Parts: sequence; structure tokens; C-alpha cells
Amino acid sequence: MNMDIVGVVERYVREALIGGDRRVLADLVDSDEIPDLTNAFTGAFTDRSINTFGPIFPSADGQYVACYLNVHLRQVAPFLHVNAIGSAADIDIVAIYQVDDGKVTHVWVEWDMAGLIAAGAQ
Repeated sequence: MNMDIVGVVERYVREALIGGDRRVLADLVDSDEIPDLTNAFTGAFTDRSINTFGPIFPSADGQYVACYLNVHLRQVAPFLHVNAIGSAADIDIVAIYQVDDGKVTHVWVEWDMAGLIAAGAQ
């Protein structure tokens, strides 16, 4: 198992995506789109914390990492196609990260938007 790519992804998720640390984002990402998405996420959600992080699977070629997260958050601004609801929710996230030369270069993400919308309806 390639701990380097797993460590890069874990640090990005914990410190940049959930922690909101823009320095870590700059250090670990080599992409024009990922910082925009990360900043939109951290701007739209407060009270971010990780309930579950894992499993985390690196690919055999050492270039991709797939992971599952369950996160707690509160939406305070619009995000993608979901308006701000102000409610707290626990949502599932499944993502595949491409890591090149120690930096995240691409990400494919599936967010539990239905769960987020449902939390606002309660």
C-alpha cells in the first residue's frame, strides 16, 4: 500500500476540506478547479467535523485513492444546486482522488445531496 498518496489525501480531507486551512490546500493541490470547489464547500458549511473516515483504498498503480466519509456540517450558504438551509446534517461522501507528484490533481465526488436537502425539510 502506498502510504504517501493515502497521506496526501487524508491530509487534504482533514486539514483543507474539513479544517478549512487554505495553506494546506495550496501545498497539496495542483489543480485550478479543486481549490474553487474546496473554498465553495468551506464557505457554504460551518460546524464541519468527520464522523467516519474510511475505508481508504489506494490503487495498485499508486495514482488514485478512493475513500468514504461521513461528515457533520451546517449549511449557511448555497452550495452547488442546494440553497442554504441552516440545518445541521450528517452526510455521506464518496470520492476518488488522483495524486501526481504528491499533489491532488483531480477529484471525482459523490455527495449525499438528497440527505442534505432532507435535513432542510425537517
